[in-house]
Amino acid sequence: MTSDDAPRLATAAELTAALAPARLLADYAAALHRRTDRIADDTAGRYLRHVEHWFTYAAAHRVDPLGPAVADVEHFATRSPVADGLGRDRPRTRRPSAEVTRQRLGALTAFYDWAHELGLTRTNAARALPRPQDPPGHGEDVRRLTPAEIAQTIAAARDDGPLAYALFRVLADVGVRGIEIQRATCRDYRPGADGGPVLHTIGRAQRRAIRRLPSVTVDALDEALGWRRATSPVRSGTHPAGPLFTAPRGHRHGPPAPLDSHRFLRVFRRVLRASDVDRPDEITAHAYRHAWVRHGVACGWAVTDVQAEIGHRALSSTLRYLVGGVGALHPLAAMIRPLSGFVAESVVMLRAVSGGEALPVTQELAARRRSAAAVRRELDVLRELHEARVEAALAHAELEQMRAQLTALAPAFPEELTA
Repeated sequence: MTSDDAPRLATAAELTAALAPARLLADYAAALHRRTDRIADDTAGRYLRHVEHWFTYAAAHRVDPLGPAVADVEHFATRSPVADGLGRDRPRTRRPSAEVTRQRLGALTAFYDWAHELGLTRTNAARALPRPQDPPGHGEDVRRLTPAEIAQTIAAARDDGPLAYALFRVLADVGVRGIEIQRATCRDYRPGADGGPVLHTIGRAQRRAIRRLPSVTVDALDEALGWRRATSPVRSGTHPAGPLFTAPRGHRHGPPAPLDSHRFLRVFRRVLRASDVDRPDEITAHAYRHAWVRHGVACGWAVTDVQAEIGHRALSSTLRYLVGGVGALHPLAAMIRPLSGFVAESVVMLRAVSGGEALPVTQELAARRRSAAAVRRELDVLRELHEARVEAALAHAELEQMRAQLTALAPAFPEELTA
């Protein structure tokens, strides 16, 4: 590399102005936003949060943020504690997981590449550190769930109770993330533009989305909310601003509490271990999202349709879920696709035709039959009430007639009536 190609080192005056943490972070944030064609908004936000945390760590440990040693970066990435427990009663801190370490090293690598281009630093200490491997259940190692396996876990959730059943229904039928389930409130479950129930979710980087719900998912949510209204105190039942999903606090039969990450995993693991699937400990909540994408494409939907419904901004994010290519269509895709109005309905129907669940049409027919039976019972009660009222009216008319006859005969028998 020639001297002209080498990055120009900043002058002392430029360094004095540029090294102020607030100024440096503001410039880096602007640079990240200019890279929107190469990096997603949520990734840019995560990078910026990790770099801000790094500056706080460097100030507390008296480390030069633009000239750190490799050991300092390694200690920050692998040992600096992070907050744990979204929605916990008493949040705690823990050592960073492999995923957090990988994110921190990626954020610092991108930051020092940017600083090196500006001549603010000579080396990139983060690039010299190895990144942890993906844990089981993430990336390309995610468990590829079949429709039959998902149906088995849903059946186990059904046996566990209405709350777990609704939780697994939303996971499997809509393909949402675990964090979106934890953030959902009762207000987010409401009728959509077409009148059908939808679920408003808040995902990564506070990105909002509207998820259309199949009829079986709606029935599960309504059952869970009805169970909560019947078993919870009036003030803490299903307040609009309250959580849509709850889990017992402490032991399994404890009082309901908001579904944070700890309670979510506890319910998730309990249901999986009670199901008939093989190697349940290898299954993660994200595996349901991967399966939803694969099954939606197998039903004949275009990848762009699946991308729009699952909430990916970039098509490449959806394609990463299709490890090994798009794959072959299901043999009954030609039947499933025309019968469903959106991808989530096709995914539910795919499990039905695979023998794992009852057909949604059959379930809807059964629900209509139950409603008709309830209406018939109400009609029978009303009919009996009407007959009783008619009999009472006839008896009253007969009594009035007898009184009228007695009044007419009174002048002819004054003495007898007096006696």
